[in-house]
Amino acid sequence: MKRTSPTTKILKPSQVKANGHPPDNTDDDMAERSKAVQELLKNRSSAILPFPEKVFPDVVQRLMKVFYTSSGLPFEYYYAALLGATAILMGNKYRIRAKSDFIQPQILYLAIVGKSGLGKSPPMKIIFGPIYDIEARLAEKNNEMLRAYAAQRQEAQENKLPFDMEEPHPSKILLGQITIEALFDVLAQNPLGVGMVDEELTGFLEGMGQYKSGKSNELQYWLKLFDNPKTDSITRKGNKELVIRNGNVTIFGGVQPGLLTAIANGKMTSIGLPQRFQFVVPEKQDIPDWNEIEPDETVFRKYKAYIDFIFEMPGRIERKNQTTLYNQWNIERIDMGLSPKAKEMYVEFYRKLRLQMNEEVDDKKFGQLSKLRSYCLRYALILEVMHFSAKHFEVHNGWWKLSKDEQLAILDKHEVGEVAMGGAIALIEYFISTSMTVLARFDNVLNTYPEEVRIWYNGLPDMFKSSFAVEIGKAAGLSRSTVYNYLNDAVLFKKILETSMIVKRIVTE
Repeated sequence: MKRTSPTTKILKPSQVKANGHPPDNTDDDMAERSKAVQELLKNRSSAILPFPEKVFPDVVQRLMKVFYTSSGLPFEYYYAALLGATAILMGNKYRIRAKSDFIQPQILYLAIVGKSGLGKSPPMKIIFGPIYDIEARLAEKNNEMLRAYAAQRQEAQENKLPFDMEEPHPSKILLGQITIEALFDVLAQNPLGVGMVDEELTGFLEGMGQYKSGKSNELQYWLKLFDNPKTDSITRKGNKELVIRNGNVTIFGGVQPGLLTAIANGKMTSIGLPQRFQFVVPEKQDIPDWNEIEPDETVFRKYKAYIDFIFEMPGRIERKNQTTLYNQWNIERIDMGLSPKAKEMYVEFYRKLRLQMNEEVDDKKFGQLSKLRSYCLRYALILEVMHFSAKHFEVHNGWWKLSKDEQLAILDKHEVGEVAMGGAIALIEYFISTSMTVLARFDNVLNTYPEEVRIWYNGLPDMFKSSFAVEIGKAAGLSRSTVYNYLNDAVLFKKILETSMIVKRIVTE
């Protein structure tokens, strides 16, 4: 199970001559460096495992393939968004029980990593599209209830009659960036839970006190919400306390590679926010070529039916008649246990992870690994619900003929099986590889660049002419225009105008 980022062999840079003049970029030097770069490319071994697409139900794989083939974008983005969407729809309805004192909620903090302009938004719009439709229906219903409430209140006032009707509270599923105080207001009226979905999580991450000299407490609240606290409270203006029970928020969004270094700085890492995030990092992040492939409308309808099924799966969260925010909801979760085989698989996974954690000396990596014990269970629950939904969402004469009580009775007895657990372990293996890669990128800004660019950069001497860089770039598979784009990157290089030479800013030994 143990994986670390591969150590790239770095060519020893040419030394500047004693008289201060730049070294000669000779043909022999160029040939030697080109050969070394080609050898590194040939023998490279990615630190990131292939994303385990096969762990998803067959019908899901077919739908996702249509979506990502038409866009040409990384297929991992679509599956990651679906994991986030499913977690949001499940919310507080279900938990997974490994044993009586180890029960996990359904909450994910998940981010897709990609440079600006790559195309993180289209997968999110497609995958979350049916949920936005559900949100629109809820908003329409909310408006109808508010209008009815206002009309009845006005009628009571005009007729000088008593009016004790409880004001309706809006139902929501998805949020953008939001303050903790506003979030607690939403959670108090939406005990199923909500999802914070944002195409760029930069503002959210930067707004947690990282640049506020520690004056904000938002970071602490998000750390607690990851574990679905039984109760939590916030003091509002006027010293009024708002209490929520089992706050459930899944976070999903995009992150640019350059932000990964910022995430690791200061308070956020020391307290543990990055360690709670899972990162989906495609190895190839090229802008896709244009194609004429378009998904048929039937594909969208089928995907919408699948999402609607998960949304409509029953739970036991009901409103009470009490008026206080603390008591007005009955929150009872369905705890799915593990089948004997799934339990055996999880225990084996747990023990292997324990050994890896005991051997780890890096505190950041240890913190990342420690969250995988719970994440494995959370992914197993998501996959189990996905497989359950794939089995029933098109069978109109089966599941939908049952009453809600009959459906709940089936879910009460349902267990997370070995297929879902095996899939979850495969996902964790993938996330171990991405997490270790992300943590490695915190240590050196060069690691935020694509692998072929890193190999090319390491193959260059300390000082060189642009033509020399182009030739080494050919060996690394980089086009002339790509090389010149990187030569203009002030993070990597400095140009010495009087000599027409270029100097590497990042020393590689």
